[in-house]
Amino acid sequence: MPVIAERLKKQIQGLSPVYFALVMATGIVSIGCDFLELNVLSMVLFYLNQIQYVILLLMLLLRIILYFPDVKRDLTTDITRPGFLTFVAGSCVLGIQYCLLAKLFEPGLILWIISLVGWLFIGYTFLMVITIKERKPSLPDSLNGGWLLFTVSTQGIAILGIQLTGHVAIPIALHLFITLAAFFLGLFFYLLLISIVFFRLAFDPLPAKAFTPPYWVMMGAAAISALSGATLVLAIPKTILFNDLVPVFKGLTLMLWVVASWWIPLLAIIEMWRYFYKKFPLRYSAANWDTVFTLGMYTVCTYQLSKALHSAFLSAIYDVFIYIALLVWLITFLLMLKHLIQQLFFMPEKQ
Repeated sequence: MPVIAERLKKQIQGLSPVYFALVMATGIVSIGCDFLELNVLSMVLFYLNQIQYVILLLMLLLRIILYFPDVKRDLTTDITRPGFLTFVAGSCVLGIQYCLLAKLFEPGLILWIISLVGWLFIGYTFLMVITIKERKPSLPDSLNGGWLLFTVSTQGIAILGIQLTGHVAIPIALHLFITLAAFFLGLFFYLLLISIVFFRLAFDPLPAKAFTPPYWVMMGAAAISALSGATLVLAIPKTILFNDLVPVFKGLTLMLWVVASWWIPLLAIIEMWRYFYKKFPLRYSAANWDTVFTLGMYTVCTYQLSKALHSAFLSAIYDVFIYIALLVWLITFLLMLKHLIQQLFFMPEKQ
């Protein structure tokens, strides 16, 4: 048992900032199952996600208390810093599950407040550090698709905020204005960052090991922005507020969905190049959940877009993608369990 305890401490010390992508992925796949009336699967994933969130939150708090220098290092390292935004996005996705699946708005509101505080602290810490640093790293050493978690976390706040309309102790007009602002801010982050990330892909060398799962967030960020827009299209007419903006949201939502759709074949081809041509080994890492999240998010945003635009023919897409997302989730979950069991019970002891 002392050996297991020491190994568990190592897991806490080395907890990846991106690990809350597990909550993001499980939550969005659960929501997709609910939309497509796979109710039993949806609720199983919902309960599992609550357990995962509590475990990861405890591990994060213990890491901050016991291994703060490691946390500080991750917060001040360009390539790992964006991963902390998965905490914000994961909290939002779990809050959306509470609102949609359980009709429990109090936990959703608590998670929304936690997300807002986390977004303000992590986001401004991130921007302050990269701005005032005297010695700036090169793009290949500091930038990947994970920077688009700025968009994902901001749109997560917008979507959860929409679900909480009428359940927050502020006027509905003000509450909706906050969610509209979050949507446009998330869109600004996407337009700003995708240009820089695409420049890095196109004009800097990209070895196979550098094409990590966070690059899938390029698609996922567009997809969650489309989901945010579609959710606003469906929600605004019910409040008779900001109705004149609905055509704007419809156009932006369709554009974002098209962009997300465009990314999928390209990212899939690069993945095949990575694993089949370059023979890069298939290994588990916490970042793999980024890929699962993006597939689940594309399913959900396509479903909501079909409702917002009254386009039933899109069902041919989301009816297929939900099973792709479920399969990739299951494979990644089993790989995670295998990895954790090996790390805790079968890792050779140092002599």
